[in-house]
Amino acid sequence: GLFKLRTGTRPAVPIDDARTTEYLRKTIDAAGDDTTFVDIKKGAMLALAGLTAANAASLEGEAAKAKDTEAAGLFRQYLAMEPKDPVATGGLGEALLLSGDTAAYDAHYRAIAADAENYTDVQLFRACTEAVRAERNDVATALCEAGVAKNPYYRDGLYVLATAYYTSNQAE
Repeated sequence: GLFKLRTGTRPAVPIDDARTTEYLRKTIDAAGDDTTFVDIKKGAMLALAGLTAANAASLEGEAAKAKDTEAAGLFRQYLAMEPKDPVATGGLGEALLLSGDTAAYDAHYRAIAADAENYTDVQLFRACTEAVRAERNDVATALCEAGVAKNPYYRDGLYVLATAYYTSNQAE
């Protein structure tokens, strides 16, 4: 089954999530398509996606799924601007999984495995580890195999690949 991926603690001073969300959205809107403000816009988009995902963690049931779906959309918007960002790539995968959209989760990580030459071995192994934890073993295997093709001597990557094989009944 699904497991709780989110970890960490809340800050000592509570953040006004509604006001922060409002200001992040205003920042994104104000930046528009002006290339002068692209870095500010990207930062605000990633922060908004992360805040939305964090807010989903405080909800349950359908409300949490809806918020995770919203977070997934925000991560996708950010990735359209910064396609290889590892934080957003992992955030999108987590949001898709927690929203219950395992088909989109699998497609997201299969696309990364298919485009492995544009990712580092560490990015591929990190995604593989996430997929193993999510019990998405076919996707995990594809990601780890792509990582091993780039770096066949990375011990931790080989360990995770062996775990993916074992948990998908491919022990041999």
